[in-house]
Order: sequence, then structure tokens, then C-alpha cells
Amino acid sequence: FSVLGKGVMQRHSPLVVSGITCLGGALSLAPLAAVESAAGLPEPSLVGLTVVVYLGALVTFAGMVAWFWALLTSLRLHGETKHSDTAKQNEK
Repeated sequence: FSVLGKGVMQRHSPLVVSGITCLGGALSLAPLAAVESAAGLPEPSLVGLTVVVYLGALVTFAGMVAWFWALLTSLRLHGETKHSDTAKQNEK
């Protein structure tokens, strides 16, 4: 995942990469959710909904943004992004 992320991070921001990754994960789970919901939809409490939002938005999405931001920072420090190539050309 990080090896593929390295190449993608050279072209896109951590926010975009994390958003697309989370969306792809949610879409891949949609068929399983459809099968599960055929048995009847649960009625979660406010606490249950809060936990789902916390795990989805804060833990998963924010964690991925932090990870990809750190990966991008590492790439920039080692001069491996297209942004660093542009900066080097502007210095000449």
C-alpha cells in the first residue's frame, strides 16, 4: 500500500489520496452491506452513530491523511517529487 502510495503522492495531495482511498474502500464494502441489510436494518443509538463517525472520519480518514502527509514529506526531503524537480529548475 505504501509502495503504491509513494508513486501516487508524487502527483496528488495527501487529502485527495486519502479521500479516494476511503471512498474506494466504502464502495468495495457496499455489496456486503447490501447482503447484510437484507436481514433488516439496525436502529443504532446516538452513541452508536457517534462511534461510527469517529472511527470513519477521525481515525481512518485523519490517520490516512497523516500517513500520506508524512510519506510526502519524506519524498520531498529526499528530492523524489515532481515539486522538488520544479524547485531545482527554478534555482538555476
